[in-house]
Amino acid sequence: MVASIQDSSPHREEIQHLQRRLQFEIQRRQEAESQLYRHQAGLEMEVSGWSMASFYESVFVTAPHGLFVVNVTPEGEMVMATVNPVIEAWTGLKTADLCGKTPEVAFGAEIGSRIRGKYQQCIDVGESIAYEEYVPFNGRDSWSQTTLTPMRDSSGRIYRLIGTAINITEQKRAEQKLERQAEILTSILNTMSEGIIVADTNGNFLITNPAAEEMFGNTFSEVRPEGWSSHFGLFLPDQKTPFPMEKLPLFRSLNGESVSHEEMFVRHEQAPDGRWVSINARPLRDAGGMLQGGVIVCRDITGRKASELIQQQQTEKLRTAIQTLKRTQSQLVQNEKMSSLGQLVAGVAHEINNPVNFIYGNLIHIDEYAQDLSEVVMAYQEHYPEPAADLAELIEEKDVEFLLSDLPQMITSMKVGSQRIREIVDSLRTFSRLDEAECKDVDLHESLDSTLMILQHRIKAKPDRPAITVVKQYEDLPAIECYSGQLNQVFMNVLANAIDALDEHYAKGEDRAWRGEIAIATHLIKEGDRPMVQISIRDNGPGIPKEIRSKIFDPFFTTKAIGKGTGLGMSISYQIITEKHKGMISCQSKPGQGAEFVITIPVQQ
Repeated sequence: MVASIQDSSPHREEIQHLQRRLQFEIQRRQEAESQLYRHQAGLEMEVSGWSMASFYESVFVTAPHGLFVVNVTPEGEMVMATVNPVIEAWTGLKTADLCGKTPEVAFGAEIGSRIRGKYQQCIDVGESIAYEEYVPFNGRDSWSQTTLTPMRDSSGRIYRLIGTAINITEQKRAEQKLERQAEILTSILNTMSEGIIVADTNGNFLITNPAAEEMFGNTFSEVRPEGWSSHFGLFLPDQKTPFPMEKLPLFRSLNGESVSHEEMFVRHEQAPDGRWVSINARPLRDAGGMLQGGVIVCRDITGRKASELIQQQQTEKLRTAIQTLKRTQSQLVQNEKMSSLGQLVAGVAHEINNPVNFIYGNLIHIDEYAQDLSEVVMAYQEHYPEPAADLAELIEEKDVEFLLSDLPQMITSMKVGSQRIREIVDSLRTFSRLDEAECKDVDLHESLDSTLMILQHRIKAKPDRPAITVVKQYEDLPAIECYSGQLNQVFMNVLANAIDALDEHYAKGEDRAWRGEIAIATHLIKEGDRPMVQISIRDNGPGIPKEIRSKIFDPFFTTKAIGKGTGLGMSISYQIITEKHKGMISCQSKPGQGAEFVITIPVQQ
């Protein structure tokens, strides 16, 4: 039927009007039914004593956080709808002061503009957004954690924004305080000359300042503790041995140990010459005492070490200078003694030499006179065999025959004694050699023999020991250019020590058949193209232990009892040979096989 009516052209407009009217009535009826259903539901809720609207209002009013509603008009304007009491207390503004106002009007142009921007962002995104917001309400800094949730109508248009705001001002202030403290700590760490390194219990580096990075020269990447020494070039104070992991100060602090003033040597590509570092380490613990890691403070002490080395070198130089001064002073005293002794010996030799020469010279004539007188007496006896009674009695009384036979023997003995005295005097003069203070050509064998002559009283047999045998093995030597007096002093010191060793060995020994022996040998050798003379003085005594051999040429070192040795003889001998004659002196010895001193000097200085 409807189709037929619609097909009738004269009634089309009326039919269309009736259709629109019918649709409007149907829509009104549906809305009325919906309102009826909502009303019935509200009545049921009121009957049960509970209202959804009052519940929402209660939540809105009593919520601990700020709640606010913003209406969005069809034209896109944003108008504050309502705020809860938390927002009122926070901003110092009442609901009546805010509602119906745009953000710029409600909060001022600057703040309102920022607030509008966030509202617009939520509308543009079309979903909930959360953000931190800084709003200085009432002239006070204020921070909030804000969440905006858009509400849509049945057509999908955002017509309302529901906002929640949590006041995080105190939290922000605490964060800002921590940030300021972190900035201050970072500034302190960056400006410190000491290196700071913090690690956790697993050995992971947490904090390193620029001083530490410059000091250790390598990146503080993920390096296990067992690789620290090789990675950073850490060595023990000997500068060669890698620092053991278990002794590293940081590693020890990670095990709860405190370390103070541990020194290590650091050498890497950025510091090829190395540097010295002093380290203090402490464990890090939380409030409950639980170990959280370790921290070390590193100080570059390279300059101090260099100063200590210079000071040590200066101290060593000073010590050496003092020892040299003492040695020189002692040598001067010894030389003065030797000079005085030489003067005395030379004076005595000179004074003895004149009368001895006089006696020796007159003995020749006395010998001749005695022979002449003997011939006269014998001739007289031949011609007058029977003398007078009183003369015969005198001849008998004086025993003329004995006198004639003994007188030549006495004169011969006097000649031998005088010759011996002359030889001793010559040896004394040769040993003293005051007239040979300069370097001159000398018969080395004559010097050795003169020294043996001076020591003859010690070499010969004594009541408590037999004589010491002296064996000479002299090669043909040219004249040796040397300081003879000083060289004789060296021979005297070495031979005297050899005699002391033989005396001591015989006194302690049980073998009474043992005999002491000193062997003196001279050789002509060459070192390169330079002719050298070598003097060897060897004894068959007890020998010199190894620990003493290294010290026998040290000043003031002696193994003799107090009062029997100054410890200067061999030290002065070493100086005379090495410094004065540019030669060498050495000691070779084995326990129980005696000792041998070998002196080597150039033939020409």
